[in-house]
Parts: sequence; C-alpha cells; structure tokens
Amino acid sequence: MTARVEAVIAEVLGGPKYAHLAADDARRILAALKASRIAVVELPEPVLSPRHQERVWEVGDSYVMFNEKWRTISAELDYDNGDDDPLPPSEARAFGAALFAAADAVEVDQ
Repeated sequence: MTARVEAVIAEVLGGPKYAHLAADDARRILAALKASRIAVVELPEPVLSPRHQERVWEVGDSYVMFNEKWRTISAELDYDNGDDDPLPPSEARAFGAALFAAADAVEVDQ
C-alpha cells in the first residue's frame, strides 16, 4: 500500500483536522483488508494518444490500451525478452493495476 492510500483513508476517518490521529486506524483497516485478500489498488494515469483516441498504460515492455472510439481494451504482456525469466511481482502488480485502470476508464465513460 502506498502512503497516499493510508492518507486518503485517514482523512475520511478523521477529517483534515484529525487525519494524523486516524493514521493508525487507516493502517489497521488496510491490514484487515489485506488479511481478507481484498486489494486496494491505486490506479495509474494513462498516456493519452488523441490522434488514435487511445489511452495507454505502459508497464515495462507490456501495455494495456483503451480505445475510446471502439470502447475496447487490448493488452500485451511481454515480460521475459526471450530469456525465460519469471515476471517479477512488482511488474505483475503494475500490469494488474493498468488493467483495472483501463476497465475503470470504460465504465466511467459509459
């Protein structure tokens, strides 16, 4: 979890004046969610391609693309460069977040 996620939860719990007091509560809430296998994911921002009406989320050599005109999502996962190395957890999380962000873009624009 990022500090930003904790800060947002703490602010909601305690308001801006008491956000610092709610920080421990926010950490406990996030720990309970994680223990229950519920993920809180910060969605990345896309790179916009106005000419092609696309939003692109790049993760290493992989990408997720949302086509605004056709309302479709496409993705390409390219992680091993031919050397059969496994996908690192950090890239798996980033690619998953990019997929969530693209799905969110489709739903928001409907």
